[in-house]
Amino acid sequence: MAWPLGSLCASSDEGGRATWNYFKQNYNRLHAKLGSGGFLWRDTVGLCSRGLRTAAEAQEVEDFFKEPGHVAGTGFRRLEQALEVVRTQAARIERDREALSNFFQ
Repeated sequence: MAWPLGSLCASSDEGGRATWNYFKQNYNRLHAKLGSGGFLWRDTVGLCSRGLRTAAEAQEVEDFFKEPGHVAGTGFRRLEQALEVVRTQAARIERDREALSNFFQ
């Protein structure tokens, strides 16, 4: 389950958002199938949140897992790592936006 989702989230920005939306919409089914204590759950949580690109999307993920009944379980550390990647990329994009725009003009 985790690896096809990981491929989708890495394919493009749209793929990253689609993967996260799929995870949110199917959280209960995925959690029931995978539980919250195994390596498949850990990888699914991390991969489904890693493909996002903005700080607002990272905050959305954090807020989702703060809701009652949404457990990161063994995916907690992978979730933290994924959100760090998303926030770092978002900050880099924001920092370099003007320089890249000037370069390509």
